[in-house]
Amino acid sequence: MLRTSSPPTDRLGGGRATRREALGGALALGALAAFGGGGAQAEETPRIGPATAEALAARGWSEAAFDPRLSLTLPEVVENGANAPVDLAMSDLPEGVFVKRLGLYAEANFTPEIAVYRFGPATGAPMRISARARLAESQTVLAVAELSDGSLLAADFPVKVAIGGCAG
Repeated sequence: MLRTSSPPTDRLGGGRATRREALGGALALGALAAFGGGGAQAEETPRIGPATAEALAARGWSEAAFDPRLSLTLPEVVENGANAPVDLAMSDLPEGVFVKRLGLYAEANFTPEIAVYRFGPATGAPMRISARARLAESQTVLAVAELSDGSLLAADFPVKVAIGGCAG
């Protein structure tokens, strides 16, 4: 189960929650009710916002948990968020198990889903992907891997962005 960050208590301009915020909150509450919100388990799962929770739920990835076999690395400080280097690596998979899909998410971006990569059995493990991503502001980037045996692994990395890359 993925933890969701608490909604902001001080909304800009007041007013009601948006449809996205309401759906994200409903998904978060449903996940907490279904899987429990125990303190020990909370430290094992990524903390995500409502937009990312919605994107993960659409893919059926709401139950991902941190796993050291999946690693996500970015610079601690990115000078320009329009071109942030990202490294994803997967290692130590059991015989016959491979990565089917690997997703990258950034909650503070206009669209939190940065990329979803698809793989087949020939990919094998260990595997590594180096890419570039746009990051709107300082945030924690999340990676989720779906394995061929149905398990879901997660990794995250906090990054500070000096200049945002998603300005419209």
